[in-house]
Amino acid sequence: ANVEIVGDWPDIHASYDEMVRLFQNLIDNAIKYNEHANSVNIQIKAQQLYSGWQVCVSDNGIGIAANQIDRLFQFFTRLHTRKQFDGTGMGLALCRRIVEHHGGRIWAESDGEGKGSQFCFIFPT
Repeated sequence: ANVEIVGDWPDIHASYDEMVRLFQNLIDNAIKYNEHANSVNIQIKAQQLYSGWQVCVSDNGIGIAANQIDRLFQFFTRLHTRKQFDGTGMGLALCRRIVEHHGGRIWAESDGEGKGSQFCFIFPT
């Protein structure tokens, strides 16, 4: 995968292990849910907002149908069969728990199937 890291990155007080798990899950999903095996493009961007630090992980993957986005962060919820993509349906739910444990919120955006995805979270300042 081609990974581009951009923006101003903060020093934050957070659990190291949880931050590793958070980024590991988001980057792993960006790689896994991609039809472009030879050209996976991921951008990880941080920026300071009035309400805190926002980090977004964007990809050029398979995208998400608009009517499925609300289901993503629930435990054991899968949008695809195991034949299509391996996994337990726990990764994004764990990401939600980690972000909320640090007082933040997480969400997903996509222009639809085949148009990539963006997962963003905000940690308060």
